[in-house]
Amino acid sequence: MTLEKLQQDMVTAMKEGNKARKSTLSMMIAQIKKSAIDKGVRDNISEEFVDAEILKYQKSVKETVDTLPTLSDKWEQACAELAVVGEYAPKLITSPTEIHKILNENYDGPLTKKDLMKFLSANYKGKMDMKVAGSVVDTILKG
Repeated sequence: MTLEKLQQDMVTAMKEGNKARKSTLSMMIAQIKKSAIDKGVRDNISEEFVDAEILKYQKSVKETVDTLPTLSDKWEQACAELAVVGEYAPKLITSPTEIHKILNENYDGPLTKKDLMKFLSANYKGKMDMKVAGSVVDTILKG
């Protein structure tokens, strides 16, 4: 996802009068820009950076949904926000079988947890659920 695409979609939502969608996109864009400034990449914001920031934002909204009392106004608002963020969040590889296959086909280094996770992180960060990857690596090393 590009920052420009998010900005275009925010303008579209504003023109359509969809305040909730516009607000969510505006907050995501602000978070991405703030993080880019903090990390010194303000002038060169890559798609990978945007995707990683969207995943962070999605996680924080999900935590908000999980902590609010169900069926309250704020909970419904957070759920709507989560739905919008979900449209833009990259789809992560979460299948242990898929992760195992990736390692079998692409990794030929030493079989240590540190090396396997370093490989996955370097090549699939923001594209793979690293918690699932860690458990797959543990399974591989056990047997």
